[in-house]
Amino acid sequence: MYNNLGAVYTKTGNHKKAGEFLKQSFDLRTQIDDKKGLASTLINLGSLRIEENNILAAKSDLQKAVEISQGIGAKMELMSAYNLLAIVHEKLSEFKQGLKYQRLYGAIKDSIFNEEKAKQIELLQAQFETIKKEAEISFLKQDKEIQELSIAKQNLVIHNL
Repeated sequence: MYNNLGAVYTKTGNHKKAGEFLKQSFDLRTQIDDKKGLASTLINLGSLRIEENNILAAKSDLQKAVEISQGIGAKMELMSAYNLLAIVHEKLSEFKQGLKYQRLYGAIKDSIFNEEKAKQIELLQAQFETIKKEAEISFLKQDKEIQELSIAKQNLVIHNL
Protein backbone atom coordinates (compact mmCIF):
# COMPACT_ATOMS: atom_id res chain seq x y z
CA MET A 1 0.00 0.00 0.00
CA TYR A 2 2.82 2.42 0.88
CA ASN A 3 4.49 1.61 -2.42
CA ASN A 4 1.33 2.41 -4.40
CA LEU A 5 0.81 5.65 -2.50
CA GLY A 6 4.41 6.60 -3.17
CA ALA A 7 3.94 5.95 -6.88
CA VAL A 8 0.77 8.06 -6.95
CA TYR A 9 2.45 10.95 -5.14
CA THR A 10 5.39 10.72 -7.57
CA LYS A 11 3.02 11.01 -10.53
CA THR A 12 1.20 13.97 -8.97
CA GLY A 13 4.48 15.77 -8.30
CA ASN A 14 4.38 15.61 -4.49
CA HIS A 15 7.91 14.29 -4.16
CA LYS A 16 8.17 14.77 -0.39
CA LYS A 17 5.09 12.63 0.33
CA ALA A 18 6.19 10.12 -2.30
CA GLY A 19 9.56 9.76 -0.63
CA GLU A 20 7.99 9.26 2.79
CA PHE A 21 5.67 6.50 1.60
CA LEU A 22 8.35 4.79 -0.47
CA LYS A 23 10.73 4.83 2.52
CA GLN A 24 8.03 3.17 4.64
CA SER A 25 7.45 0.61 1.90
CA PHE A 26 11.19 -0.06 1.60
CA ASP A 27 11.55 -0.58 5.36
CA LEU A 28 8.50 -2.84 5.59
CA ARG A 29 9.41 -4.96 2.56
CA THR A 30 12.97 -5.35 3.83
CA GLN A 31 11.71 -6.35 7.28
CA ILE A 32 9.36 -9.05 5.95
CA ASP A 33 11.81 -10.14 3.21
CA ASP A 34 9.35 -9.46 0.38
CA LYS A 35 11.81 -9.48 -2.50
CA LYS A 36 9.32 -8.82 -5.28
CA GLY A 37 7.75 -5.98 -3.32
CA LEU A 38 11.21 -4.62 -2.52
CA ALA A 39 12.13 -4.64 -6.21
CA SER A 40 8.90 -2.80 -7.01
CA THR A 41 9.59 -0.23 -4.30
CA LEU A 42 13.14 0.31 -5.59
CA ILE A 43 11.73 0.86 -9.08
CA ASN A 44 9.32 3.47 -7.73
CA LEU A 45 12.16 5.08 -5.76
CA GLY A 46 14.17 5.16 -8.98
CA SER A 47 11.29 6.81 -10.77
CA LEU A 48 10.95 9.39 -7.99
CA ARG A 49 14.66 10.14 -8.09
CA ILE A 50 14.52 10.62 -11.86
CA GLU A 51 11.70 13.12 -11.31
CA GLU A 52 13.84 14.87 -8.68
CA ASN A 53 16.78 14.82 -11.12
CA ASN A 54 18.81 12.77 -8.64
CA ILE A 55 20.03 10.52 -11.44
CA LEU A 56 22.88 8.72 -9.66
CA ALA A 57 20.61 7.70 -6.76
CA ALA A 58 18.01 6.54 -9.30
CA LYS A 59 20.66 4.47 -11.07
CA SER A 60 21.67 2.82 -7.78
CA ASP A 61 18.07 2.00 -6.81
CA LEU A 62 17.28 0.62 -10.24
CA GLN A 63 20.42 -1.52 -10.38
CA LYS A 64 19.42 -3.06 -7.03
CA ALA A 65 15.92 -3.65 -8.42
CA VAL A 66 17.41 -5.42 -11.45
CA GLU A 67 19.58 -7.62 -9.23
CA ILE A 68 16.63 -8.63 -7.02
CA SER A 69 14.27 -9.12 -9.98
CA GLN A 70 16.76 -11.33 -11.80
CA GLY A 71 17.29 -13.37 -8.65
CA ILE A 72 13.60 -14.16 -8.24
CA GLY A 73 12.58 -14.18 -11.91
CA ALA A 74 10.25 -11.18 -11.61
CA LYS A 75 9.96 -10.27 -15.29
CA MET A 76 7.50 -7.39 -14.97
CA GLU A 77 9.70 -5.66 -12.41
CA LEU A 78 12.78 -6.36 -14.52
CA MET A 79 11.08 -4.82 -17.54
CA SER A 80 10.21 -1.66 -15.60
CA ALA A 81 13.72 -1.36 -14.17
CA TYR A 82 15.32 -1.76 -17.61
CA ASN A 83 13.05 0.91 -19.06
CA LEU A 84 13.94 3.38 -16.31
CA LEU A 85 17.65 2.53 -16.54
CA ALA A 86 17.52 3.41 -20.24
CA ILE A 87 16.17 6.84 -19.22
CA VAL A 88 18.82 7.21 -16.51
CA HIS A 89 21.66 6.49 -18.93
CA GLU A 90 20.20 8.87 -21.49
CA LYS A 91 20.13 11.62 -18.85
CA LEU A 92 23.75 10.81 -18.00
CA SER A 93 24.62 11.03 -21.73
CA GLU A 94 25.67 7.37 -21.60
CA PHE A 95 23.87 6.54 -24.82
CA LYS A 96 25.50 3.17 -25.42
CA GLN A 97 24.36 1.95 -21.99
CA GLY A 98 20.96 3.54 -22.54
CA LEU A 99 20.59 1.62 -25.80
CA LYS A 100 21.63 -1.58 -24.03
CA TYR A 101 18.89 -1.17 -21.44
CA GLN A 102 16.35 -0.16 -24.07
CA ARG A 103 17.11 -3.40 -25.93
CA LEU A 104 16.87 -5.44 -22.74
CA TYR A 105 13.54 -3.76 -22.02
CA GLY A 106 12.28 -4.60 -25.53
CA ALA A 107 13.45 -8.20 -25.29
CA ILE A 108 11.79 -8.87 -21.95
CA LYS A 109 8.64 -7.05 -23.05
CA ASP A 110 8.47 -9.36 -26.09
CA SER A 111 9.13 -12.38 -23.87
CA ILE A 112 6.29 -11.43 -21.52
CA PHE A 113 3.99 -10.80 -24.49
CA ASN A 114 4.87 -14.19 -26.00
CA GLU A 115 4.28 -15.97 -22.68
CA GLU A 116 0.88 -14.31 -22.33
CA LYS A 117 -0.04 -15.25 -25.89
CA ALA A 118 1.07 -18.84 -25.28
CA LYS A 119 -1.18 -18.99 -22.20
CA GLN A 120 -4.08 -17.58 -24.21
CA ILE A 121 -3.50 -20.15 -26.95
CA GLU A 122 -3.41 -22.94 -24.34
CA LEU A 123 -6.67 -21.70 -22.86
CA LEU A 124 -8.33 -21.50 -26.28
CA GLN A 125 -7.04 -24.99 -27.13
CA ALA A 126 -8.51 -26.37 -23.89
CA GLN A 127 -11.83 -24.63 -24.59
CA PHE A 128 -11.84 -26.04 -28.14
CA GLU A 129 -11.14 -29.55 -26.86
CA THR A 130 -13.94 -29.22 -24.29
CA ILE A 131 -16.43 -28.06 -26.94
CA LYS A 132 -15.28 -30.86 -29.24
CA LYS A 133 -15.79 -33.49 -26.49
CA GLU A 134 -19.21 -32.06 -25.60
CA ALA A 135 -20.24 -32.24 -29.26
CA GLU A 136 -18.98 -35.81 -29.45
CA ILE A 137 -20.96 -36.76 -26.33
CA SER A 138 -24.07 -35.12 -27.77
CA PHE A 139 -23.62 -37.00 -31.05
CA LEU A 140 -23.18 -40.32 -29.22
CA LYS A 141 -26.33 -39.68 -27.16
CA GLN A 142 -28.33 -38.95 -30.32
CA ASP A 143 -26.89 -42.05 -32.00
CA LYS A 144 -27.86 -44.14 -28.96
CA GLU A 145 -31.41 -42.74 -29.05
CA ILE A 146 -31.70 -43.56 -32.76
CA GLN A 147 -30.49 -47.12 -32.11
CA GLU A 148 -32.94 -47.52 -29.22
CA LEU A 149 -35.81 -46.28 -31.40
CA SER A 150 -34.75 -48.63 -34.18
CA ILE A 151 -34.66 -51.59 -31.77
CA ALA A 152 -38.04 -50.61 -30.33
CA LYS A 153 -39.46 -50.43 -33.87
CA GLN A 154 -38.01 -53.85 -34.73
CA ASN A 155 -39.44 -55.33 -31.53
CA LEU A 156 -42.83 -53.83 -32.36
CA VAL A 157 -42.74 -55.34 -35.84
CA ILE A 158 -41.72 -58.74 -34.45
CA HIS A 159 -44.54 -58.72 -31.86
CA ASN A 160 -47.12 -57.79 -34.49
CA LEU A 161 -46.21 -60.76 -36.66
